[in-house]
Amino acid sequence: GCGGLSLGLEKAGFKPVLFSELNKSAHDTYLVNRENMVGLKDIRDVKDIKKEDLEDFKNIELVCGGPPCQGYSAIGIRRTHKAEKVKMPKNRLYKEMIRIIEHVEPKIFLFENVRGILTGRWTFNGKKGEIFRSVFKDFKEKLGENYLVRWELIKSSSYGIPQNRP
Repeated sequence: GCGGLSLGLEKAGFKPVLFSELNKSAHDTYLVNRENMVGLKDIRDVKDIKKEDLEDFKNIELVCGGPPCQGYSAIGIRRTHKAEKVKMPKNRLYKEMIRIIEHVEPKIFLFENVRGILTGRWTFNGKKGEIFRSVFKDFKEKLGENYLVRWELIKSSSYGIPQNRP
């Protein structure tokens, strides 16, 4: 996105060192708001990030990401179930995050998304919550040997964000 998660982390003392955003408008907005940031590496498509791009980031403090939430959300076009979520490529971008975490080995990682991921179905006839179970299972299986993988639903309003957004 345009950097809301980054902004919050910056206010907490973190400094972004690499970002990936395919949407041109969001990408450009992110950069405009960080035009004085030195050393920020910019790779538009996360799938283009190679191991050699990540060498300088081994053992950093934090890797965070929020893959596009539209396919997990219960609002909008997804409410109609005309498109199977399992067929939406953006819904698999979390696997790219796992790949990067495996290589960089940060001290911690943060995967952020919408509440709808907890109850979403991959297909119209799927079981409620199967998307979350699948995503969480992938994180645990790939990263669980080196990380305590857990989840929590938080309300942004509890952290000073002026909106009621779980």
